[in-house]
Amino acid sequence: MQKVASLWLSRFGSLQPDIRASIAGSRWQAKFACRFESSGVVHHALFLDLGLTDAAIASAARQYDCVVLTDDLPLYVRLSETGVAVLNYTHLRLRFKIV
Repeated sequence: MQKVASLWLSRFGSLQPDIRASIAGSRWQAKFACRFESSGVVHHALFLDLGLTDAAIASAARQYDCVVLTDDLPLYVRLSETGVAVLNYTHLRLRFKIV
């Protein structure tokens, strides 16, 4: 994540203020790998709508206070609705006119 931050800042010079606040400090660092038992993840609110992997991503983001970077629009929308810090690659590409 630190490399992503460095590349981003070298390319664009800054982050949006609301994004900067949500990923400031220790949250903008690589997180360690985590493991979730599928039997626990299937009880997550997003499991029925988005599936096992997305429910595990949501669980990890909440538990470890992580920013999620995704190109998956349904995941982006649902995480945004629940207050998880999330960035969508497509939105960033369009905003900064990246091909």
